[in-house]
Amino acid sequence: MIGRDGCLEISLDAQHLQELSSREVIQSFKSVQGSHNGIFSFSPEFVESVLFTRPLEIKSMEVRQMRRLFALTLALVSVSTCAAILAQDTKKPQEPEYANSPLFLDKDGTLKPLERQTTQLETKIRGLGYGGADGKYVVPNEHSTVRFPVTANLQFVVRPEPKDIDPATVIQLYSLKVSKGRRELLGVKLRAFSGSQTTLNKAAVPFDVAKYGEASVVIKPQNPLAPGEYMWTVGGASAVAQGYCFGVDPSTP
Repeated sequence: MIGRDGCLEISLDAQHLQELSSREVIQSFKSVQGSHNGIFSFSPEFVESVLFTRPLEIKSMEVRQMRRLFALTLALVSVSTCAAILAQDTKKPQEPEYANSPLFLDKDGTLKPLERQTTQLETKIRGLGYGGADGKYVVPNEHSTVRFPVTANLQFVVRPEPKDIDPATVIQLYSLKVSKGRRELLGVKLRAFSGSQTTLNKAAVPFDVAKYGEASVVIKPQNPLAPGEYMWTVGGASAVAQGYCFGVDPSTP
């Protein structure tokens, strides 16, 4: 850089100055021009004398010294830059603060909450009890407040507890049925002669699980989701009472 007085200035920060201060090339330049606060100043006369007027052997020596100074400075700056880039690349991903609470993984790596709902279990008696009964989980309102377009790449992150459990055995994704101003999940059928039969598997949506960060997993539907209403649960069949809901909207014409 050219200073106010027309001098050629090379500025070094504290770290680079400490690295270079004990080297022979800096001591040589100090003896010729001097330095102040890490800024080495070379007057136009000095530069001209180095490049044009000094004896050949002296000029060659000082040009070599100047080149060494630039090379050493560039090397240290390059190492610092590479270290900063490497640290950025190895930055740990964001993980959920609370266990067993699925969050949407946005494309920039941030986690966003889903609609959290406590379901209500309703039982419908058929034929005065002779026809059995149906048990269903009910979520208020027809549509979730969290919406995604059908073209979205849907990925979610959850930190399952306990840590040593297989996440695929306790996490479930269900497709919900919209009916009469609410969302429903048929859970069990009771029949007088055939007994009880769970129906949760019919509404289950297959998904893949992969490790994410130190203590979490990323969960992603195996196939693109059709427009509709969905709910994550964590903890197996007994955890259906607590749901994390979202909706998928059809593409607009």
